[in-house]
Amino acid sequence: MSEDSIPLEWRIIDQIITAIKDVEQLEERIADLREEQRAAAAHLQELPTSLAESAADKLGPSELRTIAWVLYWEQMDINVSSIASMLNVKTHDVASIVGQNHMPFTCNRCGQPIWVIFATRTQFLNWQIRKAKTELCLECQHKQIEEAEQLAEALAATKAARIKELKTMPYQEYLTTPEWDKRRRQHLKKAGYRCQVCNATGALSIHHRTYDDRGEERPQDLIALCRNCHEIFHKNGKLART
Repeated sequence: MSEDSIPLEWRIIDQIITAIKDVEQLEERIADLREEQRAAAAHLQELPTSLAESAADKLGPSELRTIAWVLYWEQMDINVSSIASMLNVKTHDVASIVGQNHMPFTCNRCGQPIWVIFATRTQFLNWQIRKAKTELCLECQHKQIEEAEQLAEALAATKAARIKELKTMPYQEYLTTPEWDKRRRQHLKKAGYRCQVCNATGALSIHHRTYDDRGEERPQDLIALCRNCHEIFHKNGKLART
């Protein structure tokens, strides 16, 4: 039967089935490769010990330590337990046997070269994660801390001056400031856009319970009031009819 005589829908179905079989074959190959990768990884971990044992008559303590240092500090794919097996020591003793690693880097601020000393692989890996934030020499770290403290003091002084200004300006002028507008909107939202006395909605005012903290009001210093409750307060001096 010629291909032209096969209905189009069946030719399409046949192409899809062929593609499915291709995917299944690829999945089988991937599974085989994963198994090979696991076997190769296991062999890699056994290799240091087997090679050291095969050359035991030619390798002294110094040569073994050199191999261990390179594997420990420069070949992170080799587990510490594999290095311990090669050295015939306990895993927690490997770091002290191979010795420290001295790594140079350049201070991001002053450009001076600096040496960082690592005693363990864990220290090195942790430093690698955060080094972008900490590549400063000790002197520049101190300067950075001093500058941050000076900035904090300047901001605190600016804030204190602004609060003093808000406290002492005429009240009607204070009500036009961006600080009050922000605090008013925050309290309206906190109150659910309802009067905090009668639960009414609609036009609301934010009333000061106290003016002592003007410019840095706390939530308890303010109350959202509807028009009626606000009028009652200003008429009677309290939130209740007499």
